[in-house]
This record gives sequence, structure tokens and C-alpha cells, in this order.
Amino acid sequence: MMKNKEIFKEKDRKGQGGVEYVVLFTFTVAFFLIVVYVANEQLNIINKQQKLEQTKLAAKEIADAATQVYQQGAGARKIVNVAFPEGVSGDGIIINNSIHIVFEGSDIVYPLSFPISGSIPTTAGSHDISFVSYGSSVSIGVAEFSVSPSSISFSSCSNSSSQVLTETLTVENKMNTTNQINTSVTWSNPGSTLTLSENNFTLNVSETKNVTVYLNISPNTVGQFNGNIEFRSSGYSFIVPVYLNSQACGGVSSNISYILVETYNDSAYTIPTSSYSMSFLVNITTTGWLPNSNITLDLKNQGGTSMPGYPKLVQTDGSGVYSETWTPIGYSNYTVIANYSVYNANYSFAVEPC
Repeated sequence: MMKNKEIFKEKDRKGQGGVEYVVLFTFTVAFFLIVVYVANEQLNIINKQQKLEQTKLAAKEIADAATQVYQQGAGARKIVNVAFPEGVSGDGIIINNSIHIVFEGSDIVYPLSFPISGSIPTTAGSHDISFVSYGSSVSIGVAEFSVSPSSISFSSCSNSSSQVLTETLTVENKMNTTNQINTSVTWSNPGSTLTLSENNFTLNVSETKNVTVYLNISPNTVGQFNGNIEFRSSGYSFIVPVYLNSQACGGVSSNISYILVETYNDSAYTIPTSSYSMSFLVNITTTGWLPNSNITLDLKNQGGTSMPGYPKLVQTDGSGVYSETWTPIGYSNYTVIANYSVYNANYSFAVEPC
């Protein structure tokens, strides 16, 4: 009987140990699951916070790019690649000169101090966003095509015959469908014309087209002029500024005649040269300007001070030439400056004792 009781006790102990093991295992699994759940929730919070910061960074990149082209002035443009994380929904909107982007129900707002217009693509992924300055405002949108170079600068010397200057622009389709491109041209000088080889054309997917720009400059055109070539598709526009610097290509020449002044040839040289009236002349001639045009003539000493009577407005003759004689006040280095509109020519010379 004693032996049987001991056997039962051993079985009870084993059964109790099994129950304790099951309880411990269950507790361990439950604790592990709680830890995993908490860690997963924490990771979700961290991940959401990271995506929120990425969205805020994207909004800041858009605002910074808009500010840069606004500060650069009319015609400035920039294309920026912006990446949006998962969780961004709908289309970004522009209200009251502020950028609005929605991330998981939260509205991220980035205000700007100048007028902006357009729309912002805010589906998850990478987007090329274009920024164009119109001087007092900035347009924002998805780049449907590209144009290079982004600006054109012409320079020429004015002469009595007309000139034709050319430049080539390359237009590339950035869409996955065909793209209809229309153009318009503005130009500030009515005496010259700015035209294109093609005004309206269709681009297939990934297709590029070269467009020739013709600038026909009228005779005797002097000055700085500008204009714009605008390329437009259904939802995007790209403006190429065009500049012309047409110079008279004139110069200033100066011929200096000296009169040698000495003391009497006595052995002691007792009479100083300051006792004599020095008679030296400077002949100033400037050429290459428009006939019968008004130019500003200035004459400065080495300290940068204009001489008495200068600057003054003078008129060229029928050949675009002006000439005069000047009596120097004393020994110095001088600079003659002839100016017409934004164009000037200068010449430096020295008046020295012989």
C-alpha cells in the first residue's frame, strides 16, 4: 500500500509540474506578443513620423524653389524633383499664396510672401515640378516638356544694313502620350522681328524637335532689347527669355600735343618754369555712334572727379563723330568717357611735364 501511495504522489508532482510549465509557457508567449505588439506600434509611429517629416521636407523644397525663381525675376525657371511618401493623398492645392499638402488626414501648410499659382502633384512617388517666374508671381506645375537652352542672348554691332541672327531650341516631350505644343512670341523692339521656324507642332512619346529662332535686326539698331518665347501644352508652359545687346561699337581716341617749356638758357637757371604759361591741348574725338545722336561726354582726373564743364551732352555729326579740344588744368592721369544709353566707351591718358 505504501508503495502505491508513493507512486500516486510522484504522478501528482509530475502533473503539477506540467501545469506549471504550460502556465509559464503561456505567460511567456503572451508577454512576447505584447512586446511585439508594442514594438510594432512604436515602429508604426516612428515610420509615420518619418513620412510626415518627408512630406514637410517636400513642401519646403517646393517653397524654396518657388522663392528662388521669384527672387531671380521674370523669366527665371527651375525644375525640381520632389518625392512624396505613402500616405500623401489627393492633389496638392495652392490657397492664399500657401502650399497645402494632405498626409494621412493632416494638412501641411507652407505660406509664401508672394503670389503663386498652379497645382502640385502629391501622389506617392517622384515628380518633376516646374517653377516659372513672371516677375510679380510664380507658376508651379508638372513639367510636361523641356526646352533647352532655357534662355537666349544675342549680341551684335550696329551697322547700316540689316542682320539675321539665329539660335536653335530643343523641345523634348516628357509625357507618356503625344503632346501638342503651341508657341507665342513677344519682342520689345518694333524695328526688329523675332520669329520661329515652327509655331505649332506635335511631339510623340520621348520625341524631341529642334526649333530655329530668327532675330532680324534693323539697320542702325543700338540698345538693349528683350522678349519672350512661350511654349504651351494643355497643362504646362515654358518661357524662354531672349536678350539682344546691339552696340554702336564706337571708341574714344585722344591725341595730346605737348609744348616744351624751358627756362632761359642761362647758366644758373634762375627763372623757374612756373613763371611761364603752359599751353598744352588735348584733342578728344569719339566715333562710331548714331548720326546726329546725343551722347554724354565726361572727363575725370585720376581721383575720379569730373573736370569743370563735364559731364555734358554733346551731339554727333552726320557721320556719328564728335570732336573737341580741351585745355588741361594740370598734370594728371585723365579718363574720357563717352556714353549713349547703356553703351559707353572710355580712354585713359596722362598729361605730364616734358
